Amino acid sequence: MEIHEYEKLLLGIILKNPSGNNRVPQRIVAELEVDKFDSKGPNQVIYRTIQGLVQKRIIPNLPNVASALGEAYESVGGEPYLQSLLSYPTLCGVTGSDGFEQCVKVIDSAGRLRHLASVTNKYNDVLKDFESAVAKVEDVDAFLSGFVSEINDGVGRVRSSYNHISNAVEEEKRRLALEEKGYIVDLIPTGWPNLEKYFIPRPSTFGVIAGITSMGKTQFALQIMLGAAIWLKETNTPGCVAINELESVGWRLNRRLACCLVGIDSNNLALGAVPPKRLEKYYNALDYITELPIYFDDNSNISSMEMTWQAIALHLEKGPRVLGVSDYVELFTDEGVTEELRVSTVVRNQRRICGQTGGCEIAISQFNNSILQTSSKIGGIGRTRYSGAVGQAADWFLEVYNPPQMRHNNIDFTLPDGMSEDSAYILIEKNKDHATGQEPFEWRCEWTRFRDISLGMNEGVYRKPSIEEDF
Repeated sequence: MEIHEYEKLLLGIILKNPSGNNRVPQRIVAELEVDKFDSKGPNQVIYRTIQGLVQKRIIPNLPNVASALGEAYESVGGEPYLQSLLSYPTLCGVTGSDGFEQCVKVIDSAGRLRHLASVTNKYNDVLKDFESAVAKVEDVDAFLSGFVSEINDGVGRVRSSYNHISNAVEEEKRRLALEEKGYIVDLIPTGWPNLEKYFIPRPSTFGVIAGITSMGKTQFALQIMLGAAIWLKETNTPGCVAINELESVGWRLNRRLACCLVGIDSNNLALGAVPPKRLEKYYNALDYITELPIYFDDNSNISSMEMTWQAIALHLEKGPRVLGVSDYVELFTDEGVTEELRVSTVVRNQRRICGQTGGCEIAISQFNNSILQTSSKIGGIGRTRYSGAVGQAADWFLEVYNPPQMRHNNIDFTLPDGMSEDSAYILIEKNKDHATGQEPFEWRCEWTRFRDISLGMNEGVYRKPSIEEDF
């Protein structure tokens, strides 16, 4: 196939798959710049239009693309050409969205090489005669620097990521002005004072929640996610939260959230042993959760690279993606020569999501089984299963240490000095630019629920808004 045929195929795949769970248009727009299309044909104009629709969160189907083209509609070939794009994947034997990654790669490569050719052609007259070049070029270093800069501008892969320090200074001034007015700009509110004072969770960070098995790691992460979603809804703040649930399915995830809010034993719910009035509150909780900006993916057969595509696509479609949870990091299907390298790839991709979205990504991680042989059952940073890279890559690292749950599971342990066997503890073992420490939380085994004990007894699970009081 020629390059313009790859362009047609990619545009056709977008038009045939303008919406759906795969979020094909958003994933393509996140990776492929419009200048990689050949500017001499209609495809670049059409792709720029699709890009604009995706950024405005408008479905890029054929009618919307045709309308958004405006005056350019006829110049790109009008309805006949758009219809030919729509049917082109079928002519190429492509079903669904198969092969779009290859199209993106080919078009991107062609665009970068096309730019390289245009720059070298521009400089060719000077370079072909070195005798005259020496006379014409006053500063050879500046000439070569300009040549390389023009190449970099379009090649992209070798473009400098450096910014002048003045950019950081201006950002710091902006943040100080907000902080002086009482705004907290380095925090994603979750309604838990004992986390907020450590500035956890915060934007553009990768966090890890670790612990031995069945200590409430997932529940703690879910309650962070739920608190952030409640904050977004109650303050009308644009954004969404998301979870990749590799260990369970959507309806079970929803049950955990609702039982947590209402204070219902999920076993009693499954047995039909919940009193009618409590059951009514449970249904009210389900209705409330429906209104929250929470998105889930319960595909258990997914690599971290696929999750990265999906996360960026969700950010473009429903964003901003304020917070994401992965349960749990060792279950992604990435391949590697060793488990160490495999898990390292997973955490690098999760950090990539933070950089692309500006949100917070939280990975749940298991400790090595050897921790069960220690007396206290405290693992510490660097003891995560398969790879210490999980803790090394984290901006903040929390360990869930839960004596009531260990007692409930008949696990023998030696309680460290200064701790109560009636409280669960969150050990903040790493926290870049902020304090570390440990904080007690109430743990209710029958409700699978954490509660910040710094809250008053009538304040419920979260500080504000105290949603569960309505139930």
